[in-house]
Amino acid sequence: MSQQLIPAEAVLRPGVTVKVQAAGSETAYEGVLEETGKLFLAIALDDMPLEDYVNAPAPETRIGLRIVADAALYLAAGGYRGNAPLPRQMWFVDRPEFVVRQQQREYVRVPALLPIRVRTKNIYGTFNDAQETTSLDISGSGLCFANEEPLTVPMTIGLIIEDLPGLETFPITADAVRCQTVVNDFGNTVYHVGVTFEPYLSRPLRTRLLHTITALQRAALSRGMGIK
Repeated sequence: MSQQLIPAEAVLRPGVTVKVQAAGSETAYEGVLEETGKLFLAIALDDMPLEDYVNAPAPETRIGLRIVADAALYLAAGGYRGNAPLPRQMWFVDRPEFVVRQQQREYVRVPALLPIRVRTKNIYGTFNDAQETTSLDISGSGLCFANEEPLTVPMTIGLIIEDLPGLETFPITADAVRCQTVVNDFGNTVYHVGVTFEPYLSRPLRTRLLHTITALQRAALSRGMGIK
């Protein structure tokens, strides 16, 4: 995956989605950047379980940051400074000087009309009932699907991808990072939603996915379909 170094001030602004993960922890928590100071970031973590919030990392623990802004994914890290007193749930983390833009071009995009089920989150932080739709293309790091309604991005969603060669179903969490309005051949307005599931793929899951995408790529090439 290619990377691009960006000054932090170009990306870090109140309201962007930030996932935080302490070094040594297997759990990442989704939050919202609430304040950017000269030396620190204040990240609201309202959905973090209270027990986890109380058992905060030790000072200066390295915190990995995954920032979704401007339809792109950025990575950064900073030392843990402390948290806000309850009832607020907020972490304070060293402000990075730069962030790294992840260019999702390591994998080819294969045209693939696959049935998928999409679950969005409601105001309570739980997933709504699944809506059925169809993918347009897929790669080893994400996919694009058609939707009748626009999605607010960035948004964390649940996906179940079906009919992948060698896999019955493929459930995965994903971050919707792009929603484009498109008028189809029948004059109807639809929405093409681009998602990345790169942050949620374990090594074994990635290997299985890449095998099935290779099979899709061969089938597409045999039909004379373009690969991007």
